[in-house]
Amino acid sequence: MARVRKDEKIAFVNLEGKLITDFVFNDLPDYIRDGINVWDFSDGMVAFEDERGVTSYMDRDGNYVLYNEIREFGPFSEGLAHCRLDGKEGCYVDKKGKKKSNDYFRGTTFSGGFAVAKDLEDRICILNTKGKDVFKSESNEFSSFRSLSEGLAALCSTEKELWGFMNTKGEIVIDFQFQDAEGFSGGIARVILPGGNHAIINRIGKILCNMGYPGSNFYYEQIQRMNSGKSESVVCENQNRAKLIDQNGNEIADNILIYRSRNLTGMYVQSVDQGNEEVLLRMIDSKGNDLSGLCFSIGYFNGRYFWVKRDGKYAMIDKQGVVLSKWYDELLMNYTSGDYNWELDGIIQFYHDQTIPFRLGEKWGYIDFEGKEIYGASFSKAYHFRSGKAVAFQDEKPVLLDKTGNIVPLDHDSIYEFSRWVYIAEKGGKFGFISTEGKPVGEFVYDKIEIIPDWYNTQDFEMICGYGILGDKKIALDYFGKEVDGK
Repeated sequence: MARVRKDEKIAFVNLEGKLITDFVFNDLPDYIRDGINVWDFSDGMVAFEDERGVTSYMDRDGNYVLYNEIREFGPFSEGLAHCRLDGKEGCYVDKKGKKKSNDYFRGTTFSGGFAVAKDLEDRICILNTKGKDVFKSESNEFSSFRSLSEGLAALCSTEKELWGFMNTKGEIVIDFQFQDAEGFSGGIARVILPGGNHAIINRIGKILCNMGYPGSNFYYEQIQRMNSGKSESVVCENQNRAKLIDQNGNEIADNILIYRSRNLTGMYVQSVDQGNEEVLLRMIDSKGNDLSGLCFSIGYFNGRYFWVKRDGKYAMIDKQGVVLSKWYDELLMNYTSGDYNWELDGIIQFYHDQTIPFRLGEKWGYIDFEGKEIYGASFSKAYHFRSGKAVAFQDEKPVLLDKTGNIVPLDHDSIYEFSRWVYIAEKGGKFGFISTEGKPVGEFVYDKIEIIPDWYNTQDFEMICGYGILGDKKIALDYFGKEVDGK
């Protein structure tokens, strides 16, 4: 699910883009707890404030939990959330709103079956998902703490006023020696040394790299997410490039392109200077091995299949660098209004419907992510597949395709891409819309339909995606092709 916005109010939609709630929730500033925005779905639950100022949790079916009983709240993780109920101290509750722990003044999200909390006597506690304490410190022994990550929690000694790390048994495994410390990700953590320099440490506290004063925290955060769950580490050198190092701080590769590599797992895009003002790219693994060879450009779909461009030709490769397809003159992979990639609660709905139009000479066809041809190069024009169907043109006439080889002629003069859900169609000099199934959506009444470039970059749900021209009238249209009242 995802939040959508309209007229400063929030509603929630499912993966099909359908509303599961009305626009009755207040649009509030991000409220981040343990790196999670509580206004977004987490572990199948979301916190909200409705138009009357009432706070609550809601599940994926739109059912409210603890309606008008929450005063402070955190995101759900592993089935539990720390919140403060009306007139009561904080505690952990389950998805039915039932209290599952002792009272805690503050508590983190769960990670690996454990969470860190501070009780009413100012003691740091580690509890399991049954709500039972497995460790409890002395009163006021620690002044601050952060959530567990990879089995370790950063916390600050009240006496030393320095940060160290504790494991889930309550044992101090990295002594108090840092001015500040963040959580571990991929076996590394960022710390601030006495004096203010930023550094990277491993799980035994060894400094792998002293970065000094980094120019941008933003890039480091992206690197940290990129390495989640892997043994290798990436350390930012400047705002654009990074180097790949191992757990002992040894350099594996330099000139890693952060932006292109951030969503990959165990693979990185490296820039290779050719010495003649030409810079090529290649894909490498976590050991620095070349996977793709030198390429003009590299892109990826889901971390398993990639496309590369060499000598003006395109092909699909897998993460071992094996070429899966023929070499084509073009692969149609640019984002357009019809190809916007929605990310809902961590689930990516691929804009290509697992297929890619290709051009070979003057003709178009389709391949899947594994490089297998679904249709050979036989079409004069080809649009992306959506919901198992695609519009293409044979001898300049539109046809509807499925993935099993069925080709059905369409009774329209021409068809144009508009959004993920509908196409613009022309028939008898009038314009209207058809669905991805080729069925009419409303009447063909417009003299012309204009598309607004980059409408998919806006955040409003009932966004204006185009205009229907009807005589002197210019009528706003949403991405379903429906008229937007008052616009």
